[in-house]
Amino acid sequence: MNPAPTLLQKLMTDLVASADPLHVAYGHNYLFEERVTAARQEGYESGLDLPAADLKSWMDGHVDYLYREICRAGSGARDFQSAQFRGSAEQS
Repeated sequence: MNPAPTLLQKLMTDLVASADPLHVAYGHNYLFEERVTAARQEGYESGLDLPAADLKSWMDGHVDYLYREICRAGSGARDFQSAQFRGSAEQS
């Protein structure tokens, strides 16, 4: 997937150039995703509130996107997913 020229594109460029192999993997995971339709990618990128081109902002925005667009209201999995996603971003 090629992100539109936004903060997300800058973040992906920074991630894959990182010395941290985990950051490189995050970037590659997004860029080499083949199963997402163009419409879904556009919806994700346009619905992503990314205040800065850094991993924590992306993880926070991603979790918020999941809550709005993917998770069902009242799902018990939301708290676990939030802690899991936010925890991995904070460890980086």
